[in-house]
Amino acid sequence: MGTPANTEILELVASSLEYPNDRSIPLMREAAERAGPSSPELARAFVRLAEWLQTLPAGEAEERYTALFDLSPVCTLHAGYHLFGETYQRGALLAGLAAELRKAEVEDRGELSDFIPTLLRLLPCQSEEDRSTLVDYILLPALFRMDEALKESTSPWAGVLRALPKILGPLGTGQDVASHLMAPPPDSLRAYTEAADLPQRGDRHMPAFDPPPLASGAR
Repeated sequence: MGTPANTEILELVASSLEYPNDRSIPLMREAAERAGPSSPELARAFVRLAEWLQTLPAGEAEERYTALFDLSPVCTLHAGYHLFGETYQRGALLAGLAAELRKAEVEDRGELSDFIPTLLRLLPCQSEEDRSTLVDYILLPALFRMDEALKESTSPWAGVLRALPKILGPLGTGQDVASHLMAPPPDSLRAYTEAADLPQRGDRHMPAFDPPPLASGAR
């Protein structure tokens, strides 16, 4: 996983899921070329995203992005919300992830520490065990829930998200993703919660996985 090629693909996906700007179209075209040999599904998603962005009038891409990811919590790009909702456990996770980002010298770019593009940039900086925990117990379960919410969506960003689990799967243990949604978290999850500088309240180091129910009317 530490090879430049894999790190590069994670960076390309991270960039594709960030707020669009004037570099998004050329970046997605370049991303499609680089991802093509190893990840054809992801490359097709990048091509579709670039072509779609090119057809939109000025300012509309930003509006579409906000409508998809920021206005509906079931489609948020903040992984911790999909696992815990707005609860104390998510606060502990955010604080622990922030500590991991500082240790790895990965910038949060003004986002909360559970922002999926930020977590993708964190992965190459981690040990194999920590990387597996982040993939199996945070990223893949969050993407599983997002996939359910985006089943009817034709947004090209949804296509990128659907291709992402195949990229991340080999970085985890290969266990069933859905089973992690309700499974007790492993001891290795402490790496993301033990640094939480929050008032004592039960065992803050081992948050119980209690995902919020998937909202109806998802796009």
